[in-house]
Amino acid sequence: MDNMIQTGFLCGMAAACFLVILLKKLVYKGSLFKCRYDERQQLVRGRGFQYGFFGWIFFTAGYIVLDTGFGKRYLDTSMALFLGLMIGAVIYASYAIWHEGYFSLNIYPKRFMGVMTAVTVLNIICSVHFIFEGELCRDGMLTFFGGSNLVCAAASLAVLFVLAAKYGYDHRKAE
Repeated sequence: MDNMIQTGFLCGMAAACFLVILLKKLVYKGSLFKCRYDERQQLVRGRGFQYGFFGWIFFTAGYIVLDTGFGKRYLDTSMALFLGLMIGAVIYASYAIWHEGYFSLNIYPKRFMGVMTAVTVLNIICSVHFIFEGELCRDGMLTFFGGSNLVCAAASLAVLFVLAAKYGYDHRKAE
């Protein structure tokens, strides 16, 4: 059964990579892999990366303290690493979105929101499936194979929330 889950996961990752390329083609104007940012956006992105990195460091340090101090593990190793990665990514994206450094000059922001909504919905559906199949946790730990969709859904939902809040803020500011 574990080999089947791992094979399914690898197939899912390959499909996801293929979908990312297709979705990038939908979201970007012109060149698929060449993002254009002005100087201010580059500074904002750099600060966002810095905050995301520190968020990842604080999560990792906290997890190490909890893992070694209490002797009870709640996440398997891959899930802990993935969660830290996603926390850093959400911090970076949130900061960059709020300070208008996230979207390159050659992107369609509304299409991006549509793609993020689809990603969120698909990850929620997969998470619900894993919950009902009982694959979310094993031996009292949230597993990577069962929980990665849940974490992705939470991360993409957080990014969508920041996008909506920024849109609302800018809309009220314009009035």
